[in-house]
Amino acid sequence: MPMSKKIVLSAGIVLANVAGYTQGDTHYSQFAAMPLTINPATAGMFEGSLRATADYRTQWTSVTTPWKTMAFSSDFKFGEDDQTGNFFNGGVMVHNDKAGDSNYKTGLYNLAFGYTVHTQYEGYFTMAIQGGMIQNSIDYSALNWESQYNGYEFDPSKPTMENKTGAFSFNRGDLSLGIYYFNATNEKFIFFGGLAANHVLGHNISMTQVVKDHIMRKYTAHGGCQMVWDRFGLLPNFLYVYQGPNSIVNIGADYKIWLTDQSQYTGFIDEISVGWGTYYRVGDAILASARFNYAGFSLIGNYDFNISKWKTATLGRGGLEILLSYRAAFGIGKGRSTKFL
Repeated sequence: MPMSKKIVLSAGIVLANVAGYTQGDTHYSQFAAMPLTINPATAGMFEGSLRATADYRTQWTSVTTPWKTMAFSSDFKFGEDDQTGNFFNGGVMVHNDKAGDSNYKTGLYNLAFGYTVHTQYEGYFTMAIQGGMIQNSIDYSALNWESQYNGYEFDPSKPTMENKTGAFSFNRGDLSLGIYYFNATNEKFIFFGGLAANHVLGHNISMTQVVKDHIMRKYTAHGGCQMVWDRFGLLPNFLYVYQGPNSIVNIGADYKIWLTDQSQYTGFIDEISVGWGTYYRVGDAILASARFNYAGFSLIGNYDFNISKWKTATLGRGGLEILLSYRAAFGIGKGRSTKFL
Protein backbone atom coordinates (compact mmCIF):
# COMPACT_ATOMS: atom_id res chain seq x y z
CA MET A 1 0.00 0.00 0.00
CA PRO A 2 1.39 3.47 -0.89
CA MET A 3 2.53 5.53 2.08
CA SER A 4 -0.01 8.29 1.39
CA LYS A 5 -2.87 5.79 1.69
CA LYS A 6 -1.44 4.45 4.92
CA ILE A 7 -1.48 7.97 6.35
CA VAL A 8 -5.12 8.49 5.47
CA LEU A 9 -6.09 5.06 6.78
CA SER A 10 -4.24 5.51 10.07
CA ALA A 11 -5.70 8.96 10.63
CA GLY A 12 -9.18 7.64 9.85
CA ILE A 13 -8.86 4.85 12.41
CA VAL A 14 -7.64 7.22 15.11
CA LEU A 15 -10.38 9.79 14.47
CA ALA A 16 -13.07 7.14 14.29
CA ASN A 17 -11.95 5.64 17.58
CA VAL A 18 -11.82 8.98 19.37
CA ALA A 19 -15.13 10.23 17.99
CA GLY A 20 -16.94 6.96 18.61
CA TYR A 21 -15.54 6.62 22.10
CA THR A 22 -16.42 10.09 23.29
CA GLN A 23 -20.01 9.67 22.14
CA GLY A 24 -20.41 6.13 23.49
CA ASP A 25 -19.68 5.42 27.14
CA THR A 26 -17.51 2.49 28.15
CA HIS A 27 -19.64 -0.55 28.89
CA TYR A 28 -18.79 -3.36 31.28
CA SER A 29 -19.56 -7.00 30.60
CA GLN A 30 -20.11 -7.51 34.34
CA PHE A 31 -22.75 -4.77 34.48
CA ALA A 32 -24.79 -6.63 37.11
CA ALA A 33 -21.77 -6.65 39.44
CA MET A 34 -20.99 -2.96 38.71
CA PRO A 35 -24.47 -1.43 39.23
CA LEU A 36 -23.27 2.12 39.95
CA THR A 37 -21.90 2.34 36.40
CA ILE A 38 -25.45 2.05 35.01
CA ASN A 39 -27.78 3.52 37.65
CA PRO A 40 -27.03 5.70 40.72
CA ALA A 41 -30.23 4.45 42.38
CA THR A 42 -28.67 1.00 42.89
CA ALA A 43 -26.37 2.42 45.59
CA GLY A 44 -26.89 0.58 48.88
CA MET A 45 -29.48 -1.79 47.39
CA PHE A 46 -28.12 -5.09 48.68
CA GLU A 47 -28.25 -7.19 51.85
CA GLY A 48 -25.38 -5.99 53.98
CA SER A 49 -23.83 -2.74 55.13
CA LEU A 50 -20.97 -1.89 52.75
CA ARG A 51 -19.95 -3.04 49.27
CA ALA A 52 -16.69 -2.29 47.45
CA THR A 53 -15.85 -3.37 43.88
CA ALA A 54 -12.76 -3.05 41.66
CA ASP A 55 -12.79 -3.89 37.94
CA TYR A 56 -10.08 -4.12 35.26
CA ARG A 57 -10.85 -4.52 31.54
CA THR A 58 -8.68 -4.68 28.42
CA GLN A 59 -9.86 -5.11 24.81
CA TRP A 60 -8.93 -4.85 21.13
CA THR A 61 -5.49 -6.37 21.79
CA SER A 62 -5.29 -7.89 18.29
CA VAL A 63 -6.17 -4.72 16.33
CA THR A 64 -4.48 -1.64 17.76
CA THR A 65 -3.12 -0.26 21.00
CA PRO A 66 -5.25 -2.05 23.62
CA TRP A 67 -7.97 -0.11 25.39
CA LYS A 68 -7.61 -0.39 29.16
CA THR A 69 -10.27 0.45 31.70
CA MET A 70 -10.13 0.47 35.50
CA ALA A 71 -13.00 1.25 37.84
CA PHE A 72 -13.70 1.32 41.56
CA SER A 73 -17.00 1.78 43.34
CA SER A 74 -18.23 1.60 46.90
CA ASP A 75 -21.79 1.98 48.15
CA PHE A 76 -23.67 1.75 51.42
CA LYS A 77 -26.90 2.54 53.22
CA PHE A 78 -27.29 4.73 56.28
CA GLY A 79 -29.84 6.50 58.48
CA GLU A 80 -32.35 3.63 58.44
CA ASP A 81 -35.63 4.29 60.20
CA ASP A 82 -36.41 1.33 62.48
CA GLN A 83 -40.16 1.86 62.19
CA THR A 84 -40.68 2.51 58.47
CA GLY A 85 -37.63 0.71 57.06
CA ASN A 86 -36.77 3.76 54.93
CA PHE A 87 -33.10 4.67 54.57
CA PHE A 88 -30.58 6.86 52.74
CA ASN A 89 -28.19 5.59 50.05
CA GLY A 90 -24.65 6.69 49.26
CA GLY A 91 -21.93 5.72 46.87
CA VAL A 92 -18.72 6.72 45.13
CA MET A 93 -17.60 5.67 41.64
CA VAL A 94 -14.23 6.25 39.94
CA HIS A 95 -13.53 5.23 36.34
CA ASN A 96 -10.34 5.63 34.29
CA ASP A 97 -10.00 4.63 30.66
CA LYS A 98 -7.10 4.87 28.17
CA ALA A 99 -7.56 4.22 24.46
CA GLY A 100 -5.43 4.14 21.32
CA ASP A 101 -2.09 5.58 20.25
CA SER A 102 -3.14 9.09 21.30
CA ASN A 103 -3.48 7.98 24.94
CA TYR A 104 -7.00 9.37 24.94
CA LYS A 105 -8.13 9.18 28.56
CA THR A 106 -11.48 9.54 30.25
CA GLY A 107 -11.83 9.88 34.00
CA LEU A 108 -15.14 9.83 35.84
CA TYR A 109 -15.33 10.88 39.49
CA ASN A 110 -18.86 10.71 40.88
CA LEU A 111 -20.76 10.69 44.15
CA ALA A 112 -24.25 9.21 44.45
CA PHE A 113 -26.95 10.08 46.98
CA GLY A 114 -30.47 8.72 47.24
CA TYR A 115 -33.41 7.85 49.43
CA THR A 116 -35.24 4.52 49.64
CA VAL A 117 -38.85 4.01 50.71
CA HIS A 118 -39.90 0.65 52.13
CA THR A 119 -43.20 -0.26 50.46
CA GLN A 120 -45.65 -3.11 50.96
CA TYR A 121 -44.73 -6.77 50.46
CA GLU A 122 -40.99 -6.19 51.10
CA GLY A 123 -40.61 -3.76 48.24
CA TYR A 124 -38.08 -0.92 48.14
CA PHE A 125 -38.30 2.09 45.83
CA THR A 126 -35.24 4.35 45.40
CA MET A 127 -34.66 7.73 43.78
CA ALA A 128 -31.09 8.97 43.45
CA ILE A 129 -28.86 11.63 41.96
CA GLN A 130 -25.22 11.29 40.99
CA GLY A 131 -22.88 14.20 40.35
CA GLY A 132 -19.22 14.76 39.77
CA MET A 133 -16.66 15.44 37.09
CA ILE A 134 -15.58 14.07 33.73
CA GLN A 135 -11.94 14.61 32.77
CA ASN A 136 -10.71 14.05 29.20
CA SER A 137 -7.12 14.21 27.98
CA ILE A 138 -5.21 13.44 24.78
CA ASP A 139 -1.58 13.52 23.63
CA TYR A 140 -1.27 14.91 20.09
CA SER A 141 2.52 14.42 20.15
CA ALA A 142 1.99 10.65 20.09
CA LEU A 143 0.28 10.90 16.66
CA ASN A 144 1.57 11.31 13.12
CA TRP A 145 -0.12 13.89 10.90
CA GLU A 146 -0.32 14.18 7.14
CA SER A 147 1.47 17.55 7.24
CA GLN A 148 4.47 15.81 8.86
CA TYR A 149 5.05 13.44 5.93
CA ASN A 150 7.98 14.70 3.85
CA GLY A 151 7.50 12.33 0.91
CA TYR A 152 9.61 9.53 2.39
CA GLU A 153 8.81 9.31 6.05
CA PHE A 154 7.19 11.06 8.99
CA ASP A 155 9.20 13.96 10.35
CA PRO A 156 8.03 14.81 13.91
CA SER A 157 9.89 18.14 13.74
CA LYS A 158 7.47 19.39 11.07
CA PRO A 159 4.37 21.29 12.30
CA THR A 160 1.11 19.38 12.68
CA MET A 161 -0.99 22.34 11.45
CA GLU A 162 -3.35 21.63 14.34
CA ASN A 163 -4.52 24.37 16.70
CA LYS A 164 -3.44 22.25 19.69
CA THR A 165 -0.13 20.49 20.29
CA GLY A 166 1.29 18.15 22.90
CA ALA A 167 -0.78 16.75 25.75
CA PHE A 168 -3.70 18.62 27.25
CA SER A 169 -6.88 17.95 29.22
CA PHE A 170 -10.13 19.59 30.33
CA ASN A 171 -12.77 18.98 32.99
CA ARG A 172 -16.55 19.17 32.88
CA GLY A 173 -19.30 18.68 35.42
CA ASP A 174 -21.58 15.64 35.09
CA LEU A 175 -25.03 14.73 36.41
CA SER A 176 -27.07 11.51 36.41
CA LEU A 177 -30.53 10.58 37.73
CA GLY A 178 -32.03 7.20 38.49
CA ILE A 179 -34.93 5.24 39.96
CA TYR A 180 -34.86 1.62 41.12
CA TYR A 181 -37.32 -0.93 42.50
CA PHE A 182 -36.36 -4.05 44.45
CA ASN A 183 -38.75 -6.67 45.82
CA ALA A 184 -37.77 -9.54 48.13
CA THR A 185 -41.05 -11.08 49.25
CA ASN A 186 -39.18 -14.25 50.18
CA GLU A 187 -35.62 -15.58 50.01
CA LYS A 188 -36.45 -17.92 47.13
CA PHE A 189 -37.46 -15.25 44.64
CA ILE A 190 -36.75 -11.55 44.19
CA PHE A 191 -37.07 -9.19 41.24
CA PHE A 192 -35.71 -5.74 40.49
CA GLY A 193 -35.50 -3.10 37.77
CA GLY A 194 -34.45 0.47 37.16
CA LEU A 195 -34.26 3.44 34.81
CA ALA A 196 -31.45 6.01 34.57
CA ALA A 197 -30.49 9.12 32.62
CA ASN A 198 -26.78 9.96 32.40
CA HIS A 199 -24.95 13.10 31.21
CA VAL A 200 -28.05 15.19 31.82
CA LEU A 201 -26.02 18.40 31.50
CA GLY A 202 -24.98 17.54 27.92
CA HIS A 203 -21.65 19.35 28.27
CA ASN A 204 -19.26 20.16 25.41
CA ILE A 205 -16.62 17.43 24.94
CA SER A 206 -14.79 18.90 21.95
CA MET A 207 -11.02 18.56 22.42
CA THR A 208 -10.38 21.72 20.40
CA GLN A 209 -13.20 23.77 21.97
CA VAL A 210 -13.50 25.48 18.54
CA VAL A 211 -16.41 23.35 17.38
CA LYS A 212 -19.19 22.52 19.85
CA ASP A 213 -19.65 18.78 20.37
CA HIS A 214 -22.07 18.12 23.21
CA ILE A 215 -22.03 14.68 24.80
CA MET A 216 -25.17 12.72 24.03
CA ARG A 217 -27.40 11.89 26.94
CA LYS A 218 -27.54 8.23 27.83
CA TYR A 219 -30.74 6.41 28.83
CA THR A 220 -30.66 3.02 30.53
CA ALA A 221 -33.22 0.36 31.43
CA HIS A 222 -32.17 -2.74 33.35
CA GLY A 223 -33.68 -5.48 35.46
CA GLY A 224 -33.82 -9.13 36.35
CA CYS A 225 -34.75 -11.63 39.01
CA GLN A 226 -33.08 -14.16 41.28
CA MET A 227 -34.48 -17.63 41.95
CA VAL A 228 -33.14 -20.19 44.43
CA TRP A 229 -33.74 -23.93 44.66
CA ASP A 230 -31.93 -25.48 47.62
CA ARG A 231 -28.22 -25.13 46.63
CA PHE A 232 -28.76 -23.81 43.08
CA GLY A 233 -29.50 -20.23 42.03
CA LEU A 234 -30.54 -18.74 38.67
CA LEU A 235 -30.09 -14.98 38.08
CA PRO A 236 -31.32 -13.74 34.66
CA ASN A 237 -30.55 -10.10 33.81
CA PHE A 238 -31.06 -7.65 30.96
CA LEU A 239 -29.59 -4.27 30.06
CA TYR A 240 -30.67 -1.77 27.41
CA VAL A 241 -28.66 1.40 26.78
CA TYR A 242 -29.51 4.15 24.29
CA GLN A 243 -27.06 6.99 23.56
CA GLY A 244 -27.56 8.86 20.30
CA PRO A 245 -26.67 6.50 17.43
CA ASN A 246 -25.29 3.93 19.87
CA SER A 247 -27.34 1.27 21.62
CA ILE A 248 -26.56 -1.84 23.64
CA VAL A 249 -28.80 -4.81 24.37
CA ASN A 250 -27.37 -7.35 26.79
CA ILE A 251 -29.31 -10.41 27.93
CA GLY A 252 -28.30 -13.56 29.78
CA ALA A 253 -28.06 -15.21 33.16
CA ASP A 254 -25.72 -16.10 35.99
CA TYR A 255 -25.80 -19.46 37.78
CA LYS A 256 -24.66 -20.29 41.29
CA ILE A 257 -24.03 -23.43 43.37
CA TRP A 258 -23.46 -23.32 47.14
CA LEU A 259 -20.75 -25.63 48.39
CA THR A 260 -21.27 -24.70 52.06
CA ASP A 261 -24.05 -22.72 53.71
CA GLN A 262 -23.55 -19.51 55.61
CA SER A 263 -24.20 -19.19 59.32
CA GLN A 264 -27.33 -17.32 60.39
CA TYR A 265 -25.22 -15.64 63.07
CA THR A 266 -21.95 -14.84 61.34
CA GLY A 267 -23.49 -13.88 57.98
CA PHE A 268 -20.92 -13.95 55.17
CA ILE A 269 -18.23 -15.80 57.08
CA ASP A 270 -19.10 -19.41 56.26
CA GLU A 271 -20.45 -19.34 52.71
CA ILE A 272 -18.43 -20.85 49.88
CA SER A 273 -20.00 -20.94 46.40
CA VAL A 274 -19.10 -21.04 42.71
CA GLY A 275 -20.89 -19.67 39.68
CA TRP A 276 -20.76 -19.02 35.97
CA GLY A 277 -22.58 -16.82 33.51
CA THR A 278 -23.41 -16.56 29.82
CA TYR A 279 -24.64 -13.39 28.12
CA TYR A 280 -25.29 -12.17 24.61
CA ARG A 281 -24.55 -8.55 23.69
CA VAL A 282 -26.73 -8.32 20.60
CA GLY A 283 -24.77 -8.06 17.35
CA ASP A 284 -21.47 -7.67 19.19
CA ALA A 285 -20.24 -10.43 21.49
CA ILE A 286 -20.92 -13.58 23.48
CA LEU A 287 -19.81 -13.26 27.10
CA ALA A 288 -18.66 -16.07 29.38
CA SER A 289 -17.72 -15.72 33.03
CA ALA A 290 -16.69 -17.76 36.08
CA ARG A 291 -17.11 -16.73 39.72
CA PHE A 292 -15.92 -17.79 43.17
CA ASN A 293 -17.43 -16.48 46.43
CA TYR A 294 -15.88 -16.87 49.86
CA ALA A 295 -16.71 -15.09 53.13
CA GLY A 296 -18.04 -11.93 51.48
CA PHE A 297 -15.40 -11.83 48.71
CA SER A 298 -16.31 -12.43 45.06
CA LEU A 299 -13.79 -12.93 42.26
CA ILE A 300 -15.11 -12.90 38.67
CA GLY A 301 -13.30 -13.52 35.41
CA ASN A 302 -15.06 -12.64 32.14
CA TYR A 303 -14.15 -12.91 28.46
CA ASP A 304 -15.96 -11.41 25.45
CA PHE A 305 -15.90 -13.41 22.20
CA ASN A 306 -16.33 -10.94 19.35
CA ILE A 307 -19.01 -11.85 16.77
CA SER A 308 -19.47 -8.37 15.29
CA LYS A 309 -18.53 -7.20 11.79
CA TRP A 310 -15.00 -6.65 13.15
CA LYS A 311 -14.53 -10.34 14.07
CA THR A 312 -12.20 -11.00 11.10
CA ALA A 313 -9.87 -8.19 12.09
CA THR A 314 -10.00 -9.09 15.78
CA LEU A 315 -9.71 -12.84 15.15
CA GLY A 316 -12.81 -13.23 17.32
CA ARG A 317 -11.02 -11.75 20.32
CA GLY A 318 -12.92 -9.29 22.45
CA GLY A 319 -12.12 -8.20 25.98
CA LEU A 320 -10.86 -9.67 29.22
CA GLU A 321 -12.44 -8.40 32.43
CA ILE A 322 -11.47 -9.18 36.03
CA LEU A 323 -13.60 -8.06 38.97
CA LEU A 324 -13.06 -8.30 42.74
CA SER A 325 -15.85 -7.40 45.14
CA TYR A 326 -16.26 -7.42 48.91
CA ARG A 327 -19.47 -7.03 50.85
CA ALA A 328 -19.48 -6.50 54.62
CA ALA A 329 -22.28 -6.92 57.11
CA PHE A 330 -22.06 -5.13 60.44
CA GLY A 331 -24.00 -6.78 63.23
CA ILE A 332 -25.14 -10.35 63.90
CA GLY A 333 -27.27 -11.87 61.16
CA LYS A 334 -26.91 -8.89 58.79
CA GLY A 335 -25.53 -11.11 56.04
CA ARG A 336 -28.20 -13.77 56.04
CA SER A 337 -29.21 -13.12 52.42
CA THR A 338 -25.88 -13.69 50.71
CA LYS A 339 -27.70 -16.13 48.45
CA PHE A 340 -28.38 -13.01 46.43
CA LEU A 341 -24.68 -12.17 45.86
